[in-house]
Amino acid sequence: MSAPGTESFRIAHEAEFVARRQVAVVTGAVRNIGRAIAERLAFAGFSVVATTSPHESEAEALGRDQGWDVVRFDVADAAACSAFVSFVADRHGRLDCLVNNAATWSSPELRPQTLSGAACWR
Repeated sequence: MSAPGTESFRIAHEAEFVARRQVAVVTGAVRNIGRAIAERLAFAGFSVVATTSPHESEAEALGRDQGWDVVRFDVADAAACSAFVSFVADRHGRLDCLVNNAATWSSPELRPQTLSGAACWR
């Protein structure tokens, strides 16, 4: 074992600390609610793996700035999801928290909604 105060001692203990850190995956973590959740988990000591859509332009910069793993992929693509799970397992060896925040909106227009069927709310 390395002597306290040496570089090899520091590296060994840092690796041990990282291995014990809980891992959180937050989908849709680049903006808005997903980003706030990911930031809070990181503040609480989690290693954060943030996912975002393949079209998100600020993802890499966020990963560098926050120290997160950021993975861009389409959560609706089964093969991409499988590859992502393999990435998390290989890189972190565990998953302690999953926040499914990613969402898409495919409707070209918003239609007004009414409460005329208010009985359904009871």
